[in-house]
Amino acid sequence: MKNAFYILLSHLKTPHYIFKNIMWRFPKTISDEKVIFVLGTPRSGTTLLQKILEAHSKLFSIHSETAIFSFQNFWDSKRRLFDMDTKESSMILKKSIDNVDFFQNAVRHLGKSNPGMIFIEKTPQHIKYLDFLIAHFPKAKFVHIVRDGRDCYCSARNHPWIPQSRSLQTFGKFYARCLSQGINAYDHPNVFTIKYEDLVADPKIELSKLMSGLELTLEDAQLDASLRSKDNRANLEQFKKLNGQIDSSSVERWRNELSSKEIEEFNSYAGDQLAFYGYSVD
Repeated sequence: MKNAFYILLSHLKTPHYIFKNIMWRFPKTISDEKVIFVLGTPRSGTTLLQKILEAHSKLFSIHSETAIFSFQNFWDSKRRLFDMDTKESSMILKKSIDNVDFFQNAVRHLGKSNPGMIFIEKTPQHIKYLDFLIAHFPKAKFVHIVRDGRDCYCSARNHPWIPQSRSLQTFGKFYARCLSQGINAYDHPNVFTIKYEDLVADPKIELSKLMSGLELTLEDAQLDASLRSKDNRANLEQFKKLNGQIDSSSVERWRNELSSKEIEEFNSYAGDQLAFYGYSVD
């Protein structure tokens, strides 16, 4: 509710754009951009995967999450859309006809400084709109990183920026909703699923398979931890994993951090989704 309240306040700042904000979410544009979307539930490893991918010589990204396909206000002057300044974003907003068109115009604008490279968009909650994105970006590829939701919750409940973590019930239901989107599109040829546990157990093998699906070859730089540690987020406790070698130290932390009652409750919300991806719910 708190997050919804702030979104509402943002829209009330520009009441003359409320109708346009609504209409932009029913787009007619079908984009031919060959972007890569990184999606997943909060604390599933999306930031780590984003940094690994953008270290490739043919890929680039930005630090912020665009949240373009959520219900944020496009015309809120405090939002730095695609990390652009107000002048840049205003120019692109004026020439765009809907949210998909704005997205592709912004990507093309950024591409002028990164010629010949493919843009990686990382907004975890965009997993909720996976069907929409597949329909409007038929040439895009979607990388869905899946992590045991009980570990996600253990990590998220101490995170200051994840509104769904306010209770186990809220997070468990949100996790189930997100993974259900991934399950619905599991066999789509443009959707690539990678499990966090497999990634941290054998990064080279799992990344090689993923890069092959993206029609690229794994490069040594993608496994170089020193490159990830240069990211400003690496100084924050929530992103400390960016600083070191990829390891499995945080796998199944829920077994020590959650009570049997909490485990049972989480499984009641997301047991079917956990089982689909091979997680134990005994």
